[in-house]
Amino acid sequence: MAHYKLYKIHLFLDGNKRICRLIFNKMLIDDHFPLINISVNKEAYFDSLILSVETNNPK
Repeated sequence: MAHYKLYKIHLFLDGNKRICRLIFNKMLIDDHFPLINISVNKEAYFDSLILSVETNNPK
């Protein structure tokens, strides 16, 4: 939810997705989970993220 909410408010002129992923990974590390890496299928990630914001549906 933090990742979704941060991206939704679009804090920065550039770098919002990168900052959101950085914060998301920080939260995962703090809770002893492995990092996420979207480099293999980043188009699906971006499409899902944009669709979730446009439809106001974080799931």
